Amino acid sequence: MSYSIIFDTNYLKTFGIKEFSIGEIPSKLKEQIKFAVGRGDVVALPNTVRFEFNAHLKKIQEKDKLELNKAIQLLEEKGYTINPPANLVVREIDVWTILNNKFPDIYLLEPSIEDYLEAEKRTSYRLPPLPKKKPESEEFRDRLIWCQLVRYAKNTDTTILIVSEDGIFENGAESNEGKTAKIENVKGETELDQRLDQWPTNIQKMIEKILMFSNEFKLKGINLSKDIIIGIDGLRKVNESGGVARHNFVLRIKEVKNMPIMSNATMICIGEMPIELSLSWNGNTIELERQLSKEDLGTMNYNRLQGEVNMEKAKSELKAILGV
Repeated sequence: MSYSIIFDTNYLKTFGIKEFSIGEIPSKLKEQIKFAVGRGDVVALPNTVRFEFNAHLKKIQEKDKLELNKAIQLLEEKGYTINPPANLVVREIDVWTILNNKFPDIYLLEPSIEDYLEAEKRTSYRLPPLPKKKPESEEFRDRLIWCQLVRYAKNTDTTILIVSEDGIFENGAESNEGKTAKIENVKGETELDQRLDQWPTNIQKMIEKILMFSNEFKLKGINLSKDIIIGIDGLRKVNESGGVARHNFVLRIKEVKNMPIMSNATMICIGEMPIELSLSWNGNTIELERQLSKEDLGTMNYNRLQGEVNMEKAKSELKAILGV
């Protein structure tokens, strides 16, 4: 599946400024862009993000310059001589130029007058999509990017991935407008890696556990295989008593019969042994319970006992630390 991948400012910020400040692309971002372009995905940077991130880089450089000047002044006050005299200059850095020099095939997504007017209208009238928190200082800029994505969607058949932690894009992707435009919100490096078919180890293990329910899925009229699974978002693990672990996540799959492309999932494991899996969406729920073999039951009981032993050991150690 090919995508149109759009980077938001807060995603670029996660890589820091060290490489950008010397005209280089952070290695992880470079790897992702190279892989995406190589497999035929479209990669684009909104001009709004370009200006916002450039301003961010400049602000940090100015802060660093101020701190260095203070350090130099302190040294001089202590009688030291700086030779040659420091010449600290805040250089203009353009993230688009840096990206485009390395990857000429990526695009600059520039807003039209209509995009500006629509973003202004939605901001003034508080029209969807709305941010998670209100008011947000960057709301207009995010709306401007959203309006560009909606317009862009009319001219492409690909799914659009906006890589961002901003709530306005999450809400937008979940709206009817976002679904019609095939806009999806990807949060961070791990989720983007999955969309590029680069699976982190913990995600691979979770997918293997989901596929252990294949027979139970078939009984529900669902043919689930590894090539159907697109990714797992928001994976969270909660350890409970007796070696029980609860895994919560969002499962994304390709279109199959009797299942939506996105559902909220909870998997119950004893140790590393998956026991139950529930999926829910739009008021619908599927409950799956694995039919365990004797070997599975033996492993499950061992994991449960091991979990109880570890719990008691942890309690004893804590009491020893507290002196009770």
